[in-house]
Amino acid sequence: MVIFSAALSKDIAKTVVTLSTQSYGTGGISKLRENKCSALLIHGNSDLVLSSYCSSHIYNKAKEPKQRILYDNASHSLDEVADEVFHKVQKLLVEKISKDVICFIITTHTLPQANSPILDSVKKTSL
Repeated sequence: MVIFSAALSKDIAKTVVTLSTQSYGTGGISKLRENKCSALLIHGNSDLVLSSYCSSHIYNKAKEPKQRILYDNASHSLDEVADEVFHKVQKLLVEKISKDVICFIITTHTLPQANSPILDSVKKTSL
């Protein structure tokens, strides 16, 4: 998967965040250096596009620090928990920025719709 290759290619990546990710091509996560690049994996347990097992599989290969959040009753788009996801990612960014300059990469298998609550949250809030 491109996200982990990008994080590996530059030693400046400090955090990788995935939203409803696939597990194909994610072997690179095990190569991220321990305590140098954290991973936050967010998935909905009601995802009918990609099983939350995908995020769990990646989580098991990742080195520390890592965190997996599985939301009950959340679909692939995570629209049901958009505000919570946005604030969780924003909090992580603020914590990382206060410690170091970061290269922050967010990936999702499918982009949210133009009227998605996730995009609305991004438009309304800034760091």
